Formats: sequence, structure tokens, C-alpha cells
Amino acid sequence: RDYLHQDYRAVAMPQSAALLAALRENSLAAVISGAGPTVLTLVADEAGVQAARAVIESFATDSSVQWDIKVPALASNGVTVEVL
Repeated sequence: RDYLHQDYRAVAMPQSAALLAALRENSLAAVISGAGPTVLTLVADEAGVQAARAVIESFATDSSVQWDIKVPALASNGVTVEVL
């Protein structure tokens, strides 16, 4: 939790702050990304993705903001070095 800036910036992005609270209430690690209003949720597996998706989709039904869910593809084997 960003104790220095997060509450101060919440006034400027109330929907992001509310989504952040909803994710955390469901035991999901979430933060406002950068200066906002992007909400970043950190999960370890597909079950976490589905849990976060369920919270976000439920939240979005009553939100005045359109939310996009993006799940990046990450390498699970670490770094690969190729010699040219």
C-alpha cells in the first residue's frame, strides 16, 4: 500500500480506488499503477486470474467507467539468451 500518495490521489480517480478496494476485499493483491487510473492486480496462476476477472466483471456492472481486463503473456522459464 502506498501510504504517502494513494489516499491523496483517490479523490481524483474514485472508480479506480473503489475497484482497488473491491479486489483487496477479495484477498487479491492490487495497486494503482503509476499515476493512475490503471489498477494492477498481481496473481500467481490461472485461478488467480479467474478470481480477479470475476471481481472486476462484477464491479464493472455498476461502474460508470468501462474497464478492460488485460492478461499479459509472461515467460515461465525465465530469461533466454541467444548468442548472435
